[in-house]
Amino acid sequence: MDNRQMETVQVLSSVSSTESSPATTETVGSNRTALIIDGSYAMIGARSLGGKIDYVKLRAALEEQASTQFGDCWFFDQNPSTQRLHPALTVEYNRLKFAPPDGPQFQVSLFPMKKYNCHCRRCGNHFTQNVQKGVDNGCVH
Repeated sequence: MDNRQMETVQVLSSVSSTESSPATTETVGSNRTALIIDGSYAMIGARSLGGKIDYVKLRAALEEQASTQFGDCWFFDQNPSTQRLHPALTVEYNRLKFAPPDGPQFQVSLFPMKKYNCHCRRCGNHFTQNVQKGVDNGCVH
């Protein structure tokens, strides 16, 4: 991993994990460690690094850095529009659900785009734009 990738891993790790005990059974009041990935931001980050994310390696690196295994792993993204929907993308989303060593075993949630009504103050034009629901909203639901 180069320095930029390691910085990304460190940021993701500090944002995505909480303290956890190594026990495999949970008791009332126990801590759990979770990994939450915003698929759109991950894709933007991968593009800026010039490649694709290997989520199996990313999960392993984050678990190693956090010194624990994640109890829950979530991958949130927008539901692909008809322009983005193609078999390779469907395969990629399904692969994220596979257990190791074939995949990172994420719970995948795809959210529909929502319409946002816009208004240009200069020309007065009204238009509708599709916007993505944020991961923070996805976590709440």
